[in-house]
Amino acid sequence: LEGRQGGAWGPIVNAPLVAFRANRTTAPGTINSGTSADIVFNNEDYDITNSYNNTTGVFTAPVSGYYLFVCAVAADVSADGTRITVNLQ
Repeated sequence: LEGRQGGAWGPIVNAPLVAFRANRTTAPGTINSGTSADIVFNNEDYDITNSYNNTTGVFTAPVSGYYLFVCAVAADVSADGTRITVNLQ
């Protein structure tokens, strides 16, 4: 694994492993046009450092570094079945 450690680029040695995977088990309900809402992923498949709170939806980084988050959300946006999908990466 290559990256930046201790201010220099090179192999990363003894890098801590931080990983979690969460999903939503129920629909969040109606979100009206022109409004916003927090959607909490309330179910964890795994969380090896207990860093994700599935009640608040907050991830607290246990160590400093770079993190990658990937999220996929689908929503019905009209009565005719038109859908919109938002992917955040």
